[in-house]
Amino acid sequence: MTAPTGLNLRIQNALALHRAGRLQEARAAYEGVLAQAPGNVDALHLLGTLMTQLGHPAEAVPLLERAVKRMPKSAPCLSHFADALAAVGRGREAEAAWRKALKLAPRDAEASFNLAGHLAQAGRWRDAEPFARRAAELLPNSLPARYRFALTLEGQGRSADALAQFRAVVRLAPNMRDMHRRVVANAAAAGDMATAWRAAQRCMVLQPEAADGFVAIEAVVLPEIGQDAKGRWMRRAVTAAPGAGFLRAVCAGYRYEAKDYAGALEETRRAILANPETALGYATRARAANILPSYDLAGQATRWGLRLAPGDPELLFQHSQVEKAIGDLALGWALDEHRVRSPRFHLTLALPARWGGPGTPVGRLLVATEQGVGDELLFLSCLPDLLADVPDPVVELDARLHPLFRRSFPGITLVPRQATRLEAGRAVFDYTRVAREHSITHYIHAGSLLGLYRAERARPATRRGYLEADPEAVAAWRERLAGLGPEPKVGVSWRSIAVASATRFSAYAPLDDWAPILRLPGIRFVCLQYDECRAEVEAFRERTGLDLWIPEGLDQMDDLDGTAALMSALDAVVSAPTTVCWLAAAVGAETFRIAQGKFSIAADRDHFFPNMHPLAPAGRPLDLKAAIARAAEVLPSAVLG
Repeated sequence: MTAPTGLNLRIQNALALHRAGRLQEARAAYEGVLAQAPGNVDALHLLGTLMTQLGHPAEAVPLLERAVKRMPKSAPCLSHFADALAAVGRGREAEAAWRKALKLAPRDAEASFNLAGHLAQAGRWRDAEPFARRAAELLPNSLPARYRFALTLEGQGRSADALAQFRAVVRLAPNMRDMHRRVVANAAAAGDMATAWRAAQRCMVLQPEAADGFVAIEAVVLPEIGQDAKGRWMRRAVTAAPGAGFLRAVCAGYRYEAKDYAGALEETRRAILANPETALGYATRARAANILPSYDLAGQATRWGLRLAPGDPELLFQHSQVEKAIGDLALGWALDEHRVRSPRFHLTLALPARWGGPGTPVGRLLVATEQGVGDELLFLSCLPDLLADVPDPVVELDARLHPLFRRSFPGITLVPRQATRLEAGRAVFDYTRVAREHSITHYIHAGSLLGLYRAERARPATRRGYLEADPEAVAAWRERLAGLGPEPKVGVSWRSIAVASATRFSAYAPLDDWAPILRLPGIRFVCLQYDECRAEVEAFRERTGLDLWIPEGLDQMDDLDGTAALMSALDAVVSAPTTVCWLAAAVGAETFRIAQGKFSIAADRDHFFPNMHPLAPAGRPLDLKAAIARAAEVLPSAVLG
């Protein structure tokens, strides 16, 4: 029905006030129309819409409900009714009204946008996506529409798709810092680190005094963007915000990674002075102190930090290192259990109840892996002890070790590592299938076995080795080695292939520094370096005249059973702290470690293998030249008699 001319003019005047933003005047005008014509559908619709805008949706709902009854085919009326319903918490009815509106007017961008927002707010990202996409297509230059569409993709974990949309948003609003932060997060998750790095820099340029922009650097790791470049940006951050203790703590972390431990300690001192409530400052201080090592200082830092953040996993882990080195060893192992909550630990799915240890109930036990092959060999040195308590565990470990373990423990059930995928740079271990197929009732991480069976400092392990190499392969290697001459044969490994962290890198010396060992007379040295090193060994021979025999036909990276047989045929092994150390010790070889004992539990011996001989004193910084000189001193008597 068409409104009378005078009434229609009054509605048009009220609508003009409404559009001009003179909302209270528009409200009075609409109410005047309804006073004259209580059933006027246009006035009901427009006043209801206005009341929602004014923040009075409860008053808007009955007005719009009356309008919808009069105009059930009006898409705008249905859409505005949905807005009011959603605002009063009647979400299901609101969704139905928006969907009716969009059936009547599929190109209604406002209804699509609002329905997408309603669904997204409920976490229904997949349902929201088609409506957000439609709104963005209909309004390609609308920042809110583009942004909402990007959010629905991000909410589904579709980082690459979300990144494309956030980059479109950035083109519309190049100076909106928060949009660049979204680009950082989604680019990093999608593995596009170059884009993440550029966006992180843009964040810092737009707001140099904001700490979070600089912290975003942490998400960006590229070969061409090394620690030095990231450290420069972090120093710029500290200059921009000198009172930001958290930034100073992050900057200390870069110094730590650069092996500037004294600098890291000084930076953490400043971080704590700037903000004594920043737990990261204490954690980084403890990390640096533990590496030096300065255990008293590390213990002080962890105690202070734990008063602020009693459950912080990094502080608890660092305190465990102190206790293992100089304190209560059992407490150290107990604190070490917090490692599983660290962001550095892998993610796990479908693990059952954790086993409480000897004397507690257990059905079928899974020994879950952690860390690398060398750690597996160390942790499973406790496997014979475990088998005395739990005779039929299921053991997860690297498949390359399976032949060696099956020979050493006939009938044992082994499964390969259950890593299925990566999420945000962390491996995900999914035990759903293993738990079902083997009726697993309890689990324990392999690293936790040390706390069960090696918790007394005064009672180190007495078992020389626990793994048995293939006897026929050992005999074959002895025959080949005998062909090299009558001298004792000593294996050497001077570095790990995993040298990403400052802690590990500082434990390895170049091959030239090993010359004091390799020039010992009367010994033939065998290369146990498991990466490709032929060119390196040849160049060393040309420079020094010293030779290492490389065992041809053996893949020391993948054929660990064959490598174990070679080690068993040698008279001794001298190694930097690598997997070679643990494999040699595990098969019973005399092993000389160019480092302190693991965890610095004992000053002059190894806590886990009596045939492992640490050549650097505990409680002091590792002096590689001194440790190599010590090896050159003790090796002749060990192998020549």
